[in-house]
Amino acid sequence: GWLVDHAVPGRLRAWGLWMVVLFVAMVASRVVAMAGGAQAGWLLVFHGLARTGFALAVMGLLAVALARTGKQSLWQRPGLDVASFDLYLLHFPPVIVLQYALVGTELPIVAKFVVCFLVPAAACLGFGRLFGRQQRLTVPVIAAVAFVLCLVVWG
Repeated sequence: GWLVDHAVPGRLRAWGLWMVVLFVAMVASRVVAMAGGAQAGWLLVFHGLARTGFALAVMGLLAVALARTGKQSLWQRPGLDVASFDLYLLHFPPVIVLQYALVGTELPIVAKFVVCFLVPAAACLGFGRLFGRQQRLTVPVIAAVAFVLCLVVWG
């Protein structure tokens, strides 16, 4: 309930506008830097700052939008904040393994992105449903299995 109890500052339109402006700055600075020139180094620094600002603006936009959903929303459920860190840690190894496995394939980049997004998300949700609140046992076991899987793929 943090988003409901502690409002995120700003309006939806303002966050959206910042997101668009920073996206344009990010793309434009990258295109100009790729063309070369004496100022390419500074353009890459500006590009990095614009990219970081864009990511923060997207998160601000999402936070403001989710704050409007209320306490009964799926995003405001009490266990989501506790589970999110575990899900983050558990989804990362499958994403890396899938990226490594798909890098040499002839699949289009969009298909690779979809696979690398959907497979780990489905696996994490499936593990969450399967094991429920048995985190003391399952999180270390799943982390160990993911680690071994990474070693096998890269070994």
